[in-house]
Amino acid sequence: MSENVKASAYLGVAYSISTEDAPPATNNNWDIRNGYLELEGPFGDIVIGRSVGLYTLGGIISTINISSAAMGLGNTCGVGGNNLSCYTSGYGVKFPGFWAGFYYTTPSLGGLKIKLAALDPVTVGSATSPMFMMMPTSQLWSRKPLPHFQTLITYSTTIGSLTINPYFNGFWQQIGKAGSGDTLNPFGTGGGVDVFVGAFKIGAGGSYEKGTTLYVPLFGAEAIDGNNQLRDGAGFYAQARYTIGQVDVMAGYGQSGLNRSAFDTTNNIDINKVQRNIWGAVQYHTDPITWVAELNSLHHEWYGGEKQAVEVISLGASFAY
Repeated sequence: MSENVKASAYLGVAYSISTEDAPPATNNNWDIRNGYLELEGPFGDIVIGRSVGLYTLGGIISTINISSAAMGLGNTCGVGGNNLSCYTSGYGVKFPGFWAGFYYTTPSLGGLKIKLAALDPVTVGSATSPMFMMMPTSQLWSRKPLPHFQTLITYSTTIGSLTINPYFNGFWQQIGKAGSGDTLNPFGTGGGVDVFVGAFKIGAGGSYEKGTTLYVPLFGAEAIDGNNQLRDGAGFYAQARYTIGQVDVMAGYGQSGLNRSAFDTTNNIDINKVQRNIWGAVQYHTDPITWVAELNSLHHEWYGGEKQAVEVISLGASFAY
């Protein structure tokens, strides 16, 4: 638009080519993940449309860019049961989801950047899964009086050969009970740090939510129990990478959990209490191909003692020209 102002549009579409999930089926529509207009300039960055959320994004950035997902191989989804292989982008951090709304990022303020978003609010606790039909009261919280707000604050500083990148993120939304003035205030907060020293990188972070699910913040029936109380949960991750010439060797661990409420304990409701992911990967960089091998060992555990596990192996190559 001018020497210092750039306008652009972005469209990102996902489509499954899995044999088991029958992509030729007429009801398997293309999934528009991102679709937005963006304005960049000395004032910062403005995005209007549908884009990836800010909450937990700090943890996702620190891990996904060194994983097979960033190399275009993606991660499998829909592996039976509770779709155990989904939403492992942050290797223990919840997936931030995709949200419609307005996003603003400040210019760099001495290494500090603040991202703020006012987003289309969602109905919390709507029972869509058969295991939660026993809690019909969760469907009563359908009023959305205010937008959904998210933030991500990042900072980068270098001291000699040491680079430190801490971050903080959070979300808040008010929900109301249909036909009354009662409200609840789901929220989440988290933070972490990445440290680079020469060829070595380590990162760690964590989060806590009041009104949450195991997979995506806020979405899902399990966010509210049968006594109209918000369930809470927490998660953390740690990961490392070491570069030897053209080879990256990486490993990490992460988990997120959902806590039982008093209602759950009294009624012996068997919610999914924890998901864990142990992962390792090797990348070999040549020009113009990067070869990738990655292993994810995923585990779910319920309060009733049931367990589910799957190992996902990704092998492939990414070509850039």
